[in-house]
Amino acid sequence: MQVKENVNKAIQGLTDHKFRSFLTILGIIFGTASVIAMISIGEGTKKQAIAKYQDLGVSNIIIRDKDLTDKELEQIRMKFSKGLNLEDSRVIADIVPGVVS
Repeated sequence: MQVKENVNKAIQGLTDHKFRSFLTILGIIFGTASVIAMISIGEGTKKQAIAKYQDLGVSNIIIRDKDLTDKELEQIRMKFSKGLNLEDSRVIADIVPGVVS
C-alpha cells in the first residue's frame, strides 16, 4: 500500500503546484533538447571533417618546391658529404698537376 500512497502524494503535489510542475517539465524538455542538439552538431562536424579528409585522399601527396639560400645549400652538402676517399685522391692527382698522393 505504501507505493500507492506515494503515487497519490506525487500526483497531489503536481496538481497543487501547477506552475512549478510546468517549469520543471519545461526545464527537462529544454535540457534534453540542448543535449540532443549538441550531440547532433558534434556528429555533423565530425562527418564533414571525415568527408574533407577523404576528398584529399590517402594516396595524394602535395609537393612544393622551395628556393634554398646559399647557407641552407651548404648545410645540406655538409650533412651528406662523406669526405674524401682514396679514389677521390687519385682523381685529384690525375686532374691537378703537381699534386702528389
